[in-house]
This record gives sequence, structure tokens and C-alpha cells, in this order.
Amino acid sequence: MQNHAQSTFSNEVGVFGGIYNLRSDFGERQDLESSTNIGFSVGLTHYLNFWFYRANTRESFFRDHFKVKSEISYNETELKHYGKWIDETRISENAERLRSHTGKAKNFNIGSQLEFHFYEIGAFEYQENQFSPFVSLGFQFTFFQPEVYTTYNGNTDIADLDNFYLPWQVDEDPFLSTSSDNTFSIVGNIGTRYKLGPFNDLVLEMRWQYYFSDFVDGLNHKLKSNKSNDWAIWLTLGYVIYWER
Repeated sequence: MQNHAQSTFSNEVGVFGGIYNLRSDFGERQDLESSTNIGFSVGLTHYLNFWFYRANTRESFFRDHFKVKSEISYNETELKHYGKWIDETRISENAERLRSHTGKAKNFNIGSQLEFHFYEIGAFEYQENQFSPFVSLGFQFTFFQPEVYTTYNGNTDIADLDNFYLPWQVDEDPFLSTSSDNTFSIVGNIGTRYKLGPFNDLVLEMRWQYYFSDFVDGLNHKLKSNKSNDWAIWLTLGYVIYWER
């Protein structure tokens, strides 16, 4: 990388929005149709840019390639069942119970990630590269408040468990929840920045998020098909500006 004068920027702030797909107990495991349980996500971001502290006479791989990203975000998605068990050809009461059962996931997240850029950050900031691909890994703390609905036989009472899929009622364990709760999650991102100008970038990002809870969607049945906690895929587009010291 060419030598440059020391940057006057140490922080970056931004906004983002996009689509959010919650993969949960709604729909069959690994059923592609369940990917249509899609909602939206919005958020605010802050980046701590270590390259600011880099002296031109001292090479540092960490400072040249890493940033710390902090964010707060909100996502929401409507949920319904998919798969062969709710096919129109099935006329059983349990099939009708599944078709009548819907929900909504509402999550507020706060957390941090360590972001690795494949190209030197200084070269990108001086527009030697138009793109800056990156990967990141981190943790988030999630506050969630699911909603549960049913219209089975015209009955909207979610306290009556007979309105829901009967095989879920195993050992009297609760399998529905509309309670507010919280959990941690691990997140991994892949994306790229695009340089718009000296002081602003576009950020395209895809994220995988794994929750340490199976009640984010309001449903946690105990059947053998329930092999993992809830998880999600995000696809977002963001705008970042450089915040002068």
C-alpha cells in the first residue's frame, strides 16, 4: 500500500434496512417454502476504525484490516406454516389446525461484531479500491416478544391448546409463548462496501443469526423434527458516513 497522510477519521455511523427471514418451527425443517416467512429489518450502526491510529511508519495487520461494528436493530416478520402437512389435499383436523395457526416475531437486537476486510482499509478510504469485501463475527443480545394467533373453527382463543396441532402436546410441556423474553445470539456476516465518495459508502450485507432460544417465534414443540433453535437470514443495504474527529 502507498504511504498516505494520517487519516482524520476514527468513527463511522450508518443506517441500514432490508429483508429478514426467520427459520423456525413454522414449516418443516429445511423446507424451502419456509423461506417465504420474510419480514423487514432496520437498524443503526457505529464502526470503530482502528486505521485512524495507524502511524505510517508502523505496519499493523490488525489496524489495516479490522473494524469493530456496534449496532442496534429491529426486525419483524409474519409467520405461517408450510410443507406437506398443510397441503390442501389433507382434510384432517390437525391439518386444519396448522393452517389456522399463524404468528408474528418481533425482535430488538443490540450487539457488536469484529469485521475483517480483505483489502487494506486505508487503500479503500483513499479510493484505491472501489469495493471492500468483508466478513464478520459477533454476538447480539435480543429482546423478543412473539405473537400467536389461531382461527381454528372460528375460535381465536390461544389458551385453548386443542386449537393447535395435537401432537405438540407432549408431557404437558408448554409449546406456545407470547411472553416477552431475551436471549443471546451469534451472528456471522459476509458483504462488501462500495465507495460513493471520500466520506460515504454503501454497505451490502448478508447475515446468519443463530438464537440461543427456540421461543423467538412463540413456538417450541418437542417433536423429534425440532432439532435446532430458531435462526435467521438477513439481507440488508446500508449507508455509512465517516464521522470526523
